[in-house]
Amino acid sequence: MTPQPGPLPPPAISLKDVTRTYGHGDAAVHALNGVSIDFGPGTLTAVMGPSGSGKSTLLHCAAGLERVDSGRVLVDETDITHASDADLTALRRSRIGFLFQSYNLLGSLTAEENVALPLKLARASWTSADVRRALDEVVLSGRTGHRPRQLSGGRQQRVAIARLGGVAMWNLSRSIMTTRKTDGRHTGMGRSWWGAVRFRSRRTGGARRWR
Repeated sequence: MTPQPGPLPPPAISLKDVTRTYGHGDAAVHALNGVSIDFGPGTLTAVMGPSGSGKSTLLHCAAGLERVDSGRVLVDETDITHASDADLTALRRSRIGFLFQSYNLLGSLTAEENVALPLKLARASWTSADVRRALDEVVLSGRTGHRPRQLSGGRQQRVAIARLGGVAMWNLSRSIMTTRKTDGRHTGMGRSWWGAVRFRSRRTGGARRWR
């Protein structure tokens, strides 16, 4: 007797008939127009398209960074469409990791402190050695005490990747998103990072989304 496949797990993130418009009247830009999509757990998804096609808007709405005009957004089967700002902040802190195009590093903090910050906010169990290991994985072991202004753009990007990797390492994020193209990173580091993301997606069942 052929075994029957079990039921599919629920999506990590789901958008249902979502719309998002900027501006009004003749100047209105319909960034999302009735978009429905599921991001399954343990998957890697690339959102591709020309500039202005709504890629970042899609990811921002999926993560609760922007409100949708209509439709529904669910994260781990929790409907966040009308969630309060406080609830959305808690959700992003505990379930979603980000790599922004501008990196969003705090200029007053060192590389090590920037990586440790989300772990502190989430009251995760970690040590300085753990954070230094995350920086070592992106070849920044000699720059842990440097502030962003003392680092090149490429090294700032690597600090942001280390911060994201640290969050995922401590199981704080089930979903990882980036709104930056990934082809600009150092080739060897990029391969290592993609390997780490694939490992995390298999281990935690979290969906990872990339642009």
